[in-house]
Amino acid sequence: MVGFMRQPQMINDPNAAPAAMRADDVDLQAQEGDFIVGYPAMQQNGPRVRSLVERAMLRAKDAGVKTKGYKHGDKVDILVHNGEMQIPQELVPYVDGGYAELKKLNKPSKYDEGDVVLPRQSIINRPSNTWDSMAGANEDEKFFKTATKKMAGANEDEKFFKTATKKIEEITKEKPHLDLISAPTHGAIEFEDEYIGKKLWNQTTEKVKKIVNSEAFNKGAYVNNMMHQETMTNLKNAIEKYGVDDTDTLLDTSFLYNAVAGTETNFLMDKVNFATGNGRLNADVRFKDNGLEFIYQNGTPHLFGANEKAKQYYDRPERNLPGWDNTYEQLADFLIGVEGFDSVPRRDGNQWVIGHGHKITEQDTELLEMLKQNGSITEDYANELLAADILIAQDDARANYNKHTKSKTFDDLDYNSKMILMEKNYHLGRNRASKYENLSMAIQSGDWAAIAEESKAKQRISGKLEFTDGMQKRHNEFLKYFVTPYSMGV
Repeated sequence: MVGFMRQPQMINDPNAAPAAMRADDVDLQAQEGDFIVGYPAMQQNGPRVRSLVERAMLRAKDAGVKTKGYKHGDKVDILVHNGEMQIPQELVPYVDGGYAELKKLNKPSKYDEGDVVLPRQSIINRPSNTWDSMAGANEDEKFFKTATKKMAGANEDEKFFKTATKKIEEITKEKPHLDLISAPTHGAIEFEDEYIGKKLWNQTTEKVKKIVNSEAFNKGAYVNNMMHQETMTNLKNAIEKYGVDDTDTLLDTSFLYNAVAGTETNFLMDKVNFATGNGRLNADVRFKDNGLEFIYQNGTPHLFGANEKAKQYYDRPERNLPGWDNTYEQLADFLIGVEGFDSVPRRDGNQWVIGHGHKITEQDTELLEMLKQNGSITEDYANELLAADILIAQDDARANYNKHTKSKTFDDLDYNSKMILMEKNYHLGRNRASKYENLSMAIQSGDWAAIAEESKAKQRISGKLEFTDGMQKRHNEFLKYFVTPYSMGV
């Protein structure tokens, strides 16, 4: 591209409301394809956005593009100001990762403002809130009607409305979530240069993705997503810890095929070791000529011990608790891991919790007296609360599932299905979990891909249900131990 380029700019009108108010009261003459980075994203990722734009300006100059007022070594001083940023569409091709990277950095603004300027959008007085709300909640007809009304005030062109509607439908098609693993920062000379290292890593990421989705490994979107992330994590850990002599290996199909196969085997062994009550294997991963090597420093005696009966959760000491089933110990371990331990009350939304996520109520007379006397609780007492709460979650799960399916078949479900429903009722409570009818129906039909999707717990933020980063982390752990291995035939 040779020619003149508009410079990126911060939206900083002294006559407009402060940035934190996000009032959308600045008339902006944007062009189709320009990218608007929203205020929340600039607050959180400003330095990264600034670096990307600065490097893009230098690349554009090297390509012969005239960037008025900008020479090699200049700093983009306007990028330090608060507010939103406009990135001209002609600069985006020179940004590392292009629109995809900008959208990723703009995630904090997803439900508020920002994103790509669509056709004719520039003549409207910044209705980006409405457009982004549609992208995040396409099932809400109210958003579409609001947007249509705004567009109608600016242009009555029927062809434009059809084009816009089609673009909205394309934007809002839900795709499986994929968290990309960032490139290594050391371990090979290529990764000491951010641009070269990221380019190489992106190529590796795409090749691994194709292998995981190939006929040899394909097990559905959610399992594939997890295997892709596990493989890239193993590659990165091996590179950063031990280094790699020949980075061409990262583009070798045979090597990557074996890396995926090794990752899958290690994943399944790790799952089985966990299921026998012996924790994670925590393999040390290294590069070999033909794939990844997984080294188990403590061995795998619980998996391959000769002449030994496999240990199960029900081999643990009995709990003195009426109604307790020892097979629930795996769910207890999972909840301890994701909930953590609080010896003193902690505020969680509009309620107080303690121990491993126990919700404090007026009926907790013994607990309240203990806090009055000691000011805290022990882990042993927290485990007692947890076991009692799991039994409550069992009753809640039974009631919700039987109501959803119009049956009385909860007690006939397999182990994994019960654990899925009980975890959801423990996490959300009976009332919120009662809204997850689709999850119950997916379990009834045995559709594990649907179970993985419908088991996502969403949090209401500013009136919208959002799948937050915290929820994503918990969901990933949930998939590992109760959904994914089962759907893989383990």
